Amino acid sequence: MQPQKAFRMEWKKSTGSELPLAKLQQQRLDRMIACARSHSPFYRQLYQHLPVSGVALHDLPPTTKTQLMEAFDAWATDPAVSRASVDAFIRDKRLVGQRYLGKYSVWTTSGTTGEPGIFLQDAAAQRIYNRLLILRGFRSWLTWGDLAAMLQRGFHCAMILAVGDHYAGAANWARVQRSLGPFADRLRIFPILEPLPALVARLSVFRPVIIISYPSVLALLAGEQSAGRLNIQPFVLCSLGEGLDEPARQKIESAFPKSHLVDIYAASEFLCIGFECSQHWLHANSDWVLLEPVGADHQPVPAGQPSANVLLTNLANRVQPILRYSLGDSVTFKPEPCPCGNPLPAFRVAGRTDETMIFPARTAGNVAVLPMAIASVVEQVPGVLRYQIIQTAPDQLKVRLEVESGVEREAVWDVTAAGLQAFFANQGAVTIGVALAGEAPQANPVSGKFRHVYKERWDAEESSVA
Repeated sequence: MQPQKAFRMEWKKSTGSELPLAKLQQQRLDRMIACARSHSPFYRQLYQHLPVSGVALHDLPPTTKTQLMEAFDAWATDPAVSRASVDAFIRDKRLVGQRYLGKYSVWTTSGTTGEPGIFLQDAAAQRIYNRLLILRGFRSWLTWGDLAAMLQRGFHCAMILAVGDHYAGAANWARVQRSLGPFADRLRIFPILEPLPALVARLSVFRPVIIISYPSVLALLAGEQSAGRLNIQPFVLCSLGEGLDEPARQKIESAFPKSHLVDIYAASEFLCIGFECSQHWLHANSDWVLLEPVGADHQPVPAGQPSANVLLTNLANRVQPILRYSLGDSVTFKPEPCPCGNPLPAFRVAGRTDETMIFPARTAGNVAVLPMAIASVVEQVPGVLRYQIIQTAPDQLKVRLEVESGVEREAVWDVTAAGLQAFFANQGAVTIGVALAGEAPQANPVSGKFRHVYKERWDAEESSVA
């Protein structure tokens, strides 16, 4: 069967519609705009000067995280939603993966723009995200023979992520786990704070057929597999949350030659934005999420050129409509059809630039520490608003810290420093000097993004980079 014909058949199954993409997008956009205007006071005011009908996507004013967070109560379409009650829900870490008001998932993020975000997802949107992952993700990566072999091996799935807070990946995984009843143990979350030898030992016993994690984690596991300390044979390795560059791809694929390594573009604003194809292009699920590559002036950027920003429109989630939302990423769309046969728009995204840090070990050699693990230690300290963790020497860090209004910075710093030093000790590193920087966190002057965890060049030949 030709790839295009096969995809058309899958398109009907996954969308439940025979409408062509453009008509389906417009139909869903019209419904979302109507919902936003009718039920969200924020959008009612924002769109008051627009025509009642016939509004095109480019007619809508862009929105930002700052705008939506400041208008949190007015943004929601459910009047029972309030920032105060959501904040109380978030503070209780026992509620990770539970439903706020019995109806909505709550996902939090610090964000690469430095602005913390809180996003509610209704049940219908979550069903769509999971359906996309199954029907467009795993169905395109695996054969029926793969699925049969995975079932024979127990269908163990491992997600290695930041845990302990209401992060999208961990919270969604916990909710799915609970829905599986007696089969819940087939899905396990492994915290990235776990020292690498312990993680390797647990994975060797669990023997997952699917691993979902950050590229930096998969690259570390690849090193352990190549060294013979890890011996697993997953069918799928899903990369998300960071940029999957070519050196990391080669290292992972070399260590796991029989595994499918696939990249997922995901965000708290829309969980399954795009999935990677055999040609290593991401394909946007643009019947449910619209991506607009734009310049700094919000004007369209043509295909083939990297954008300064991308505007995201979520056509699935109605409790907090997200329309022409500034996501902050740089994307490049493919000008011509993708050879894989998938007609959905193909693109690539510039990923995060956080770095894996290397510290001297207490015994011998070095300890590799994941950027997401270090970040999660700081993010979970009450009162932290924005931060940057910068390695300034082999055994030294400085932390730029901004705290919430009304919170004592020194008290937050004491907890942060103690948490970091305990974490590094648990990882087997030597005592790491941790200093509080006098300056606030600094965004990249070109992209406006924050690098949360990175190395400052301390050798004599290279100057430091803010």
